[in-house]
Amino acid sequence: MRRRLIRQGQTTLMVSIPARWAKARNLGKGAEVEIAEKEGDLIISAEGKDIKREAAFSLASAQETSVRTAVTNAYRLGFDRVTIDLTGETQFPIVQKTVRDLLPGFDVVSHGEGRCIIENITEPSAERADAVFRKILYSIEEIYSLVRRHLQGSDVTAGILEVEATIQRYDNFCRRIASKSADPSEPTQLLWAFYTGLVHGQREVFLLVKRPAKASQETLALFDGMSKLFVMLKEGYIKKDLSLLERIHEEEKRLVYEEGYPLLERKRGEESVLLFRIIAAVRFLYLASSPLIGLLLWRSRQDAPA
Repeated sequence: MRRRLIRQGQTTLMVSIPARWAKARNLGKGAEVEIAEKEGDLIISAEGKDIKREAAFSLASAQETSVRTAVTNAYRLGFDRVTIDLTGETQFPIVQKTVRDLLPGFDVVSHGEGRCIIENITEPSAERADAVFRKILYSIEEIYSLVRRHLQGSDVTAGILEVEATIQRYDNFCRRIASKSADPSEPTQLLWAFYTGLVHGQREVFLLVKRPAKASQETLALFDGMSKLFVMLKEGYIKKDLSLLERIHEEEKRLVYEEGYPLLERKRGEESVLLFRIIAAVRFLYLASSPLIGLLLWRSRQDAPA
């Protein structure tokens, strides 16, 4: 069955639904349907019908980071049921912990004979994705506040681990929603690039708590500059303000080349490690601003009147 695409406005393309199919499902004007993308095809189904995407792979390594990365990326890519072949006894506990701690809505539904299956059981609603992402932004701000206290000599280990786990869970969920979206008006590649820069920058800051050194005033000043850079990125996203994102390019040059590198050349020992992490965080935030600018430009184009 073939249908001709009809242009609606500047960018939207529409296609008619066969009357017989709509009548059989009691669909009329104003009714909603589900649109899912699967292996390059768009699948239209009556509201509420669940179209599951499945994947299978084998785990060769027993390294925790390797197992966690494989399982997490299957979730992020939007698969609803994943069969995992296990080649060692230590792999399943890692899979189990990853699912429990980092993959909202998923659970282990089967385990035995060198294989386990994880599946989407109670996934949060995709409509909450923006609210969840804003929670990531505010959690990152909390991480920065806690790490600054650590750099001044306070013990923040217990509190920061919980916030970091929250960021990882919500980051995985937002990437999953981006992967599963069938909305051609949202460029997934820009979303992923933005998420990557943002979260990697935060990760560099989080890793500062692994260092026991108390920071000098110069290093704290650089950290504060990096924190202000994050605020520009956050406010640019929330307010859709391109001017704030453009300022990030100016601030990055100052923080990295005029202040960061000269400090790094002078400092030694633990202080130099702290500076390295802070400069890396600045660079990641700077890199995140580029896809965010593209994303906001794309959204403004989509919102423009026909």
